[in-house]
Amino acid sequence: MNLKIREFKQSIANFVNASELPIEVKLLVLTDLARQTEAMANAQIKKEIAERDKKESEVKKDGLHESA
Repeated sequence: MNLKIREFKQSIANFVNASELPIEVKLLVLTDLARQTEAMANAQIKKEIAERDKKESEVKKDGLHESA
């Protein structure tokens, strides 16, 4: 997995560096992409937390039914 991450990062860097756009434009685009990616990561984490909490709630509920 580490190699895939490194290759992904390098491919982005190569693409950005090969572009003839001004450095400020590159910075603006990369900053915007970072914000979008962070928002997607935060949404994914919220989803995973909700799924975990749901499973834990179901396990507790099942445990209560078994002991009754």
